[in-house]
Amino acid sequence: MSKIAQVEPTLDKPATPAAAGAEQLTRTARAPSETAAGVSREFARTATAVADDQKAAARHVASEAGDLGRTAAELLAEQARHGVDAAAAMGRAVDWAQLAEAQRDFFAGSFERMRQFNDRCREAMLSGMKSMSFSARR
Repeated sequence: MSKIAQVEPTLDKPATPAAAGAEQLTRTARAPSETAAGVSREFARTATAVADDQKAAARHVASEAGDLGRTAAELLAEQARHGVDAAAAMGRAVDWAQLAEAQRDFFAGSFERMRQFNDRCREAMLSGMKSMSFSARR
């Protein structure tokens, strides 16, 4: 057997008890740092997922706000058209009954439009709250 072949088996074993102790100490010291690194990676993944959920919820709320703005503009335009129609009907009224009917129709239409707008606002708020609570639970 050559001298190199005789030395190779001794490379796996520490040369002295002090070296064996140092190797054990190194393994013992390395274990908590590996555990901490794993926890850090998991924390980073969780934080990234939460941030992504928050961004999605914010986008959802922003789109709902845009829809509400359009709905409010449509409500005002329809209310203005209906007001002009009611004023014209009141101008054509020849007796109190026709005048009262035109005014009743105007108020009934106004209240119905406001109810529809309030329903839309409630739906948007609930939708936003659901998306925010879903992202908070994760």
